[in-house]
Amino acid sequence: MPAAADTALSGLIVSGGQPGFESRIAGGLGVSLAETAEAADFVICDLNQETFDTARRAALANGKSLCLVIPGPLPLHSKASPSSFSYVMLKATILSRYEHAGEAAIRALLAGALQAGRKVDTSILELWRGLPPADEGSARRQDADPENRALQILLETGGLPDAEPDGFWRILADACAGSQLELDRVIGPLLQKDTAWFEPYHQGVIDAPGALDILRLIETRRAENNRPVHCFGVAPGGRPIISAAFAGDGGPVTWHDNDAEALAAAAGQGGVILSAGGLGAGSLEQACRDRGVDLLHMDDDFLRFAGLEAVLPPAAMLTADDLGPHDDAAGPSRLEALLQNYELSAEEMSRGIALLDRLARIHDLKDDPDKSRTIAVPKGRKIVLVPGEAGRVEEAAASERNLLLLRRTRERNPDAFIIFKPHADLEADRASIREARRYADLVEKKADISDLVAQCDAVETFSAPTGFAALLLGVPVTVHGLPFYAGWGLTEDLSVFPRRTTRRTLAELVYLTLVVYARCTDPVSLLPCPPDVLIDRAVAGQQEMHRAARPRNLNPISWLGRKLGL
Repeated sequence: MPAAADTALSGLIVSGGQPGFESRIAGGLGVSLAETAEAADFVICDLNQETFDTARRAALANGKSLCLVIPGPLPLHSKASPSSFSYVMLKATILSRYEHAGEAAIRALLAGALQAGRKVDTSILELWRGLPPADEGSARRQDADPENRALQILLETGGLPDAEPDGFWRILADACAGSQLELDRVIGPLLQKDTAWFEPYHQGVIDAPGALDILRLIETRRAENNRPVHCFGVAPGGRPIISAAFAGDGGPVTWHDNDAEALAAAAGQGGVILSAGGLGAGSLEQACRDRGVDLLHMDDDFLRFAGLEAVLPPAAMLTADDLGPHDDAAGPSRLEALLQNYELSAEEMSRGIALLDRLARIHDLKDDPDKSRTIAVPKGRKIVLVPGEAGRVEEAAASERNLLLLRRTRERNPDAFIIFKPHADLEADRASIREARRYADLVEKKADISDLVAQCDAVETFSAPTGFAALLLGVPVTVHGLPFYAGWGLTEDLSVFPRRTTRRTLAELVYLTLVVYARCTDPVSLLPCPPDVLIDRAVAGQQEMHRAARPRNLNPISWLGRKLGL
């Protein structure tokens, strides 16, 4: 259907007591539930002959059409992928002639295809056939009943092997052949116009291309994870989501205490190593080359670049780079290669613009609204924010690095009001904080970093995630180091990037970084997801925390932790 926005339709659903059927069908059709056929705009039922008989009598007695729900290509209650159902409207002329549910549906579909002539839209079939090849482990096959599977095989191959059981879709295929009617001309419009699709994260209604985009993402991730994965260097809290992010034909992720154990196991199984935090990166890379083992450099807290790290659980957004760590510009990374070479389509550009718009407003999400504060600054002075960094270096080296950054920032901005926000890992270093006050007008420990970014005129950093966040908010960023977001014409770069020659828009940077490069996993369904789903979860989690007015020392991810069993 679904119902037009200004039209309130109602339907009487004859379900035979199927659990969850009525609400699912009503939601997909966009109709309200009626208690009687007389009060309904039409009657609704499925292919079950008993319920069809009841619904048919009610429809004919009250002069109503009957909406017959038939199996779609994806299971109605799938937990492994998007879900769907298809439907066909049966008018009185069909209902009065055909008493069998399947025959009535097939006659209506054939009649509709013949009336449409050649002006039918079959583009949805191209999208389906562009999915990764299906096998028994594919998400689309999970939870599928024989009719879902039969339709999938028809879509993929144009026919059904003898081993597949007879059913509705085989009868339809035979009827099309007998009528010399191309099957695609029947199924294409059905999937395009008369199929309801649901995304798997919130179970909301979605259009067909959106559903297939999600299915493609889920099945592509599974296909990529085709070898055993051996991981070390990850705290227990991040393991459930990392296991989900690397689920595939290679089996579950195996966890190890150190790199030596991981290397031995991966070499023995033909697997790959997932290294978190850059532990022993140089020697491990050489050892992997010597043993013929592929190494993936993982950043399991990439959420900090999207501004979601305080609201979502660890590893909901992570990266796994086969070329090198994205934050080590001494050598190329897969992210750098994407930013240098990838050509975005018009659709991808639109997605990047939409995602950028959402992320530009995400700074309003805070752990606690009471932490929001305005910094008093003398009028007329430029405000420069210097975010402290820790990274992979030791505490003493990190303190020296931050002081060097502060000194350089003061030299470049002698009259500015400089705010230094110490990294949480280094706040207890009192000597370093005292030294920082030589260059900074304000050392601010308590304010939320997003508040500071929103109030400043510029940010200067070596490679902090705050620089990326500032770009999202339209704040000028000067880069003293070599972060992945510099060198593309979006920042003032004080270092040379000879490998980076492509000029990028901010929307392109956001799309390639967060959609193409990062791996996002929905922390509720544990399915691969686009970053928009993580933003939805973050907003929902923040709203829940505000409503509950929990104690301030409560972990803000506890609402998701309970779902994950953490």
